[in-house]
Amino acid sequence: MKTIKIAIMALFIASSFAFAQGENAEAPKVPDFKMSFTGGDTKVVFTALQDIQIMGKEAPAFMLIQETFKPHLEKIVAGEIEDDAPYSIEMPAGVANALYIFVNRANVTAVNAERFVNFKKVITDEAKRINDSMPKTDAK
Repeated sequence: MKTIKIAIMALFIASSFAFAQGENAEAPKVPDFKMSFTGGDTKVVFTALQDIQIMGKEAPAFMLIQETFKPHLEKIVAGEIEDDAPYSIEMPAGVANALYIFVNRANVTAVNAERFVNFKKVITDEAKRINDSMPKTDAK
């Protein structure tokens, strides 16, 4: 478990540097996160996210997450995506990183713990998959 957390942090740090560097040829491009969530897991997490505290400088990142999920959230609310129905979503690594950070701040009721853990696991599994696929560099 500790190895997974380290891999996730390494990936997010790499994506932050890549984002900060822009089109720097030296920084490897971190691929987009391609994930599959269920409607019920998403509903629980986004309900919980409405109550987290964010700093003013985090508002644009939070709004970007909401915009990324908006089409899926609308379908979930309309009943077009059922609780146990999976859907796919793709987002840049920076958005996935912000989502992971905000999700970790959320509070959920015990009855929703499994859905919350499932949602987080999808993000961490994809981060690990991407990290494993990235070219390894020599530490100097």
